[in-house]
Amino acid sequence: IIGISYYALSAIGYLIDVYWGTIEASKNIVDVGLFIFFFPQLISGPITRFGDMNKQFNQKHSLQYDTVTMGMRRMLWGYFQKLIISERFAMVVSAVYGNIDSYSGIGILLANLCYAIQLFTDFSGCMDIIMGSAMLFGIQLPENFNAPFFSESIQEFWQRWHISLGIWFKDYVMYPLQKSVPMQKCGKLAKKVLGKKRGKKIPFYLSMMVLWFFIGIWHGGTSFYFMSSAILPCFLMISADVFQPVFSKMLSLLNINIDCESWHWFRRFRTQCLLCLSWIFINTQSSAKGFRVLYHMLRRPYNYTSFNTAISNMGISALDILLMTFSLVVLFRIEKLKYDGESIFVKMNQQNFWVRILVFYGEILLILLCGKVGSSSFIYFQF
Repeated sequence: IIGISYYALSAIGYLIDVYWGTIEASKNIVDVGLFIFFFPQLISGPITRFGDMNKQFNQKHSLQYDTVTMGMRRMLWGYFQKLIISERFAMVVSAVYGNIDSYSGIGILLANLCYAIQLFTDFSGCMDIIMGSAMLFGIQLPENFNAPFFSESIQEFWQRWHISLGIWFKDYVMYPLQKSVPMQKCGKLAKKVLGKKRGKKIPFYLSMMVLWFFIGIWHGGTSFYFMSSAILPCFLMISADVFQPVFSKMLSLLNINIDCESWHWFRRFRTQCLLCLSWIFINTQSSAKGFRVLYHMLRRPYNYTSFNTAISNMGISALDILLMTFSLVVLFRIEKLKYDGESIFVKMNQQNFWVRILVFYGEILLILLCGKVGSSSFIYFQF
């Protein structure tokens, strides 16, 4: 939809920045046109700022070996994520949601975990292709992901997932709304009625609701998109903040050590399960069907199915299982490096020449021989 697409948000951000006096309006139509229609980011983002991009566009960029090879390696990793990882996990998701009544609650939850991997590698792969193609021209686009599956809360997840979209809505919708006169008056009234401590959070909660309302519209505007991408995330984040004192007391009473590694991994797993439950509505493409699936999961949480039967029903082979396992190990390692503030591409640059060549051509060979190449497009093209 042209009105709320990626490049439209970049253009709206430019107009707002000019109106606020954050940047000066450019008198060069070519500069503005290049910023809005820079082809790598045109369809799927990331959403950029004129001040950051115009500086790069007006610099001289010479053809450099390091820049070109970095861009090609990043594009290759993007194709690997999409064609080797995402498309295989999509087979599991399609099989389960194509015959949902045959699966138990655990089976549906596992399918949604597969969808989480499918969605992430699809969108992250797309971003790596975009970032890599921009690097070929010496342009550095802002990162859109920062190891989201290592998040320990819903709020942290959305700070690490689709970063440029979240920042855009916070800067141009949420923060201005919080500072607006009506919201300030609402905050003062809430403090009188609820007390200073509770009342001061009311404007924040209201602004967050408006923020997620617009994010729900951006994702598609249908009821199931609102449920999965607006209502549930907003509800979970506000609930977590409201009940934080209760959770802290419970942890203290149960004498749970919150500094150990096992607790961090529990929080990560819990966060992913909550996200997977919200993504049920996207997979069913209906709010009513989504609630029926949730009821089905509670009514039949478990039933035994042999491993061979389950694999056969999903249409995946032993080779697919091997590649999915191998890919998950590689993906985990790369995302862990990113979570720790490092980069796999920088790490690879530190390796010997023949190691880099082996990895590079190994990826190409796997994509050519095992890539699921077909008519499937990137999931985020629909938003």
